[in-house]
Amino acid sequence: MSETRASAVIFDVDGVILHLTPPEEAAFFQALELVFGITDASPDWDSYRARNDVEIVEELIETRLGRAPTAGDINMFTDKYVSLVDIGIRTGEIEVLEIDGIRDVLMALTRADNLIMGLATANLMSMAKMRLRHVGLNDFFKVGGFAEARGPKRQILSKTMAGLQDEQGNPIPKEQIVFLGDNVGDVDAGLGNGCGLIAFCEDTGKHDKLRAAGAELIISSHGETVAAIEQLLGRPML
Repeated sequence: MSETRASAVIFDVDGVILHLTPPEEAAFFQALELVFGITDASPDWDSYRARNDVEIVEELIETRLGRAPTAGDINMFTDKYVSLVDIGIRTGEIEVLEIDGIRDVLMALTRADNLIMGLATANLMSMAKMRLRHVGLNDFFKVGGFAEARGPKRQILSKTMAGLQDEQGNPIPKEQIVFLGDNVGDVDAGLGNGCGLIAFCEDTGKHDKLRAAGAELIISSHGETVAAIEQLLGRPML
């Protein structure tokens, strides 16, 4: 058994592991139209009360259809959305694209002693896992919080953190957890849950916004990620 203290690194998906491409975004809105007849949904994810796929669909049902959403609504939407993206991938109309350098980061972390990797994303679980499986990255992650956890990213990350355990089944303390996210909601999530926070954004023009939200450690390339994780956890990864 390793004497290294157990720790964990939690990743957002879009913007940190994978690019969210325009065809993938279009499939979300196409599913809304096909299932509910909603054609005027805003493409600005930050315009909704929670940046969460489940919550967005429910909000649109309430505001556009004037009724309370049901579990069946979410199931129908999920099935259609996943089907559209799956077909798009198979036909070549949709390409799942990794963020440059993320595979090297994940491979490096698999060699770290007593470290768990997980996900905290506002994507639907089936969608996130399908996209990650397509590029061979899904098996790196042992735990996850998804849109089904509901609420803002703070709540999703809390769910992921609650599922982290060391080899003896003991919870991993928040001081030994690092979260990588790419937007203001992710910054709020990391700060709100008291874990280490790395704000990752390839677009340096957005760094000031992340900094204003409270992020102190901001990076723009996965060439910096392992060193940033080592800094926060106070231990070498290799």
